[in-house]
Amino acid sequence: MADHKPIKVALSRTKMIATLKGVIRCGHCDCSMGPTYARKNDRQYTYYICEKDAKRTVSHCPLKRVPAGDIEQAVVEQLSAVFRTPTLVAKTYFAGRQIESTEKQRLIKQKVQIEEELAQTRRQALNLMKPQNDHPKKDAMIATMNRQAVDLSRQLTHVALRCKAYQSINVTEQDVSEAFSNVETFWQDLFPMERNRLIRLLVEKSRSARLGSTWSFGPTA
Repeated sequence: MADHKPIKVALSRTKMIATLKGVIRCGHCDCSMGPTYARKNDRQYTYYICEKDAKRTVSHCPLKRVPAGDIEQAVVEQLSAVFRTPTLVAKTYFAGRQIESTEKQRLIKQKVQIEEELAQTRRQALNLMKPQNDHPKKDAMIATMNRQAVDLSRQLTHVALRCKAYQSINVTEQDVSEAFSNVETFWQDLFPMERNRLIRLLVEKSRSARLGSTWSFGPTA
């Protein structure tokens, strides 16, 4: 049990980050391929194996195991053509513009709200500082309001900088096209969960368009 525990933990982690789990299929058995791993010299190597064959007592599938890096690289190369299509570039551009517009409006609203809160805090502090104000907790309240004012000022500076950044950056459709021109770099920049989500979205789109929903690897691929 002690020997198997680390393996089970590692397998569960592998399943979480296996980008192509359930997406690629064995070209011989026509079943899903899933992740497994091997460890050598304190290094972990991830592979994809035929899930049907893995359940058999005696192996019949000629496709034993394929390095995950090789399969994922092959898929990324196929996706390169998808990313470069004018339709996807245009949709990405317009979606980005919509997100940008929504974020600008949110930041402007947040900036106005912080400014109002800051002005109110300053007015309250000034009222407390008047000589005729003899509130018993005057000093403590002023100290609290000073801290609030400092915190609000920092928030206002941060929001103002973000608003300024949006004004100075004007993303064009050409920028999106260039970003997708090097899919390998783009792919490496994504977090594993983002890769999983993107792969499945593209597969679902392909299924809807009747372009096929999986990639097959093996003798009949």
